[in-house]
Amino acid sequence: MNERPLSQLASGSQPECRVALVIVTYRPDWAILAARVAALRSQADDIVIVDNGSPGTEEGSAEAAAWSACERLLLKDNYGIAKAQNVGIEWAISRGATHVLLLDQDSEPGSDMVERLVQAAIELGAQVPRLGVIAPRFLDERQAAAPSFFRIKGLRVVPLMCADAAARVPIDAAIASGSLLSVEALGSVGDMCEDLFIDLVDIEWCLRARSLGYQSFGVCSALLHHRLGESPRSVVGRKVAHHTPLRSYYFFRNAVWLMGQRYAPVAWKLAAVRQLGLRYLFYTLTVAPRLEYLRMMTLGLRHGFSGRLGRLA
Repeated sequence: MNERPLSQLASGSQPECRVALVIVTYRPDWAILAARVAALRSQADDIVIVDNGSPGTEEGSAEAAAWSACERLLLKDNYGIAKAQNVGIEWAISRGATHVLLLDQDSEPGSDMVERLVQAAIELGAQVPRLGVIAPRFLDERQAAAPSFFRIKGLRVVPLMCADAAARVPIDAAIASGSLLSVEALGSVGDMCEDLFIDLVDIEWCLRARSLGYQSFGVCSALLHHRLGESPRSVVGRKVAHHTPLRSYYFFRNAVWLMGQRYAPVAWKLAAVRQLGLRYLFYTLTVAPRLEYLRMMTLGLRHGFSGRLGRLA
């Protein structure tokens, strides 16, 4: 485990790298979060928690002694994950960060995850003119065979498995949690899209970066324990992750909207159409409350086609 500030990892002719960790929370388990912050303290130069209007935040914060080692930004309402990430990124830049690492409250990084991502960013940065996201390999113990990375090849979106634990594989998109982004890339690509509120915010940013010539990489040796969605359902012998009806609304709406953007590759659009179709059938036929899923997914489709974004009132 790295005991030095990450700004000291670079040496010789390598540029200095100062990493700020941005943790976005909403109704977290304060005790678990405090312990996680304490464990992450040696992995970042600065840590900020951006809470999205959780009730009782002040009371929970006062009980978390480990939080004295980090900054807390308490938003007055739930403005969505994209807004919270942008607030955290702005704070990180104000502290002189060269890189920002985004993290969800329910993600657990490996003890050397950040150091491995930073080292990859330094080494790849010397080879790649425009470096996008540097992402860890996420592990969801409920879905042991789930791929961590994806690559667009022709008209297909191909899942990538880490056959070589030391590999750094080219990717086209990554989940936000655990992702390392340079301030330079953020300045060129732009902020997270706050109109999306939640779901596909990370994919949208990655595809936008890709359209501008940025290359992203997955680091197989950097591990992140992360749960995607609710507890998986068993369908014809396979475990399938699912989301609540409200989250399904945002996924359908944002996917349809993103399919209408010129920078979204045709291969991703085709894969999205297929996934939306499968989810529509899966939820309406197998997951209760079926009518609520049907209603929210259909509403998401309508709002996506009409361009109605933001928080669902």
